[in-house]
Amino acid sequence: MNDYRNYEAEDFLCDGFFIEWVLNPKPEHRVFWQTWLSENPDRREHVRKAVVIIRALQIKPNDKQLSDQDVADMSERFLHSITPKHSRLFKLSTRWTAAAAVLILVVGTILFKQNRQSPDILATTQSSLVKVYNDKQTPQLLQLADGSIVVLKSRSEITYPLKFSSTNREVFLKGEAFFEVRKDSLKAFLIHTGNMVTKVLGTSFTVSAYDGDNGFRVMVNTGKVEVSNNQKSADGSAKASVILTPNLQTVYQPKLSSFKTNPVSIPLILSPSLAKKEFSFTNAPLPVIIKKLEQAYGVTISYDKEKYEEVTVTASLSKLPLDEKVRAICKAIDAVYEFKDGTISIK
Repeated sequence: MNDYRNYEAEDFLCDGFFIEWVLNPKPEHRVFWQTWLSENPDRREHVRKAVVIIRALQIKPNDKQLSDQDVADMSERFLHSITPKHSRLFKLSTRWTAAAAVLILVVGTILFKQNRQSPDILATTQSSLVKVYNDKQTPQLLQLADGSIVVLKSRSEITYPLKFSSTNREVFLKGEAFFEVRKDSLKAFLIHTGNMVTKVLGTSFTVSAYDGDNGFRVMVNTGKVEVSNNQKSADGSAKASVILTPNLQTVYQPKLSSFKTNPVSIPLILSPSLAKKEFSFTNAPLPVIIKKLEQAYGVTISYDKEKYEEVTVTASLSKLPLDEKVRAICKAIDAVYEFKDGTISIK
């Protein structure tokens, strides 16, 4: 992998890995470039310029090899895009002329092999990424920009944007995490774990995909989840995928290139069948409710035990996500809460 730290726009235009990210992005491209941009914010303007030029070529997918005239026309459009009228952005040099030739050749190869896709590149470059690794023995609680809840398990890492793009909500996971995703029918929520993609619109579930493990596992509490393997099979057959509903789990079997799906042995406490019973309280002591939430979500909730020892709550919390459950409890006992250092604090 090249050292992109000192790259300028014309250097990116000569790099096949960069061009393929713009024209035909794959999960590994997104992970690398989103992480790299978050770590090198001073390079964003150079990346933006390169993206603008690649798009300015107005290249269309083709099912045949590019002709000499096609290459000549593309080169002319490229050089026209960096003429003196854009001199405040670019300085024409032999490096740009060389970049034009390399760019056209690489783009031609990419489009000859695969259809073009259009990721939200500029949104990515403008949105800062956050990478969190949980090195503690206890789970860490996170809340994403859309309000979705993530309980990150020990030895796990998640990368997510401070602000999601206008088209979807994407995060990248290594290890295990519980997700409680806010519903948004216009923007799917995608969890990338190696070659696997878990897609939802609004639900709660657990994804487990530790490095070195042979098994990739998803367990669904509520809603519906689609899990698929993006890696193409050797015989060119359709990629493996499976739809999961509450109290179902699936494990991917690499040797068979297939998913094995079956019911969980014990119904999950957050599944609709149990949640209605487990989270409907009538004059229940607050410590009992707090303990049940901690067990269900695997999180730590701190509060003044002496102050609230005798306090009781009547509430139906089964259909609420974690943060709204806590908010409802706080409203009932005239308290406030905050997410801090991966835990919940009630004051």
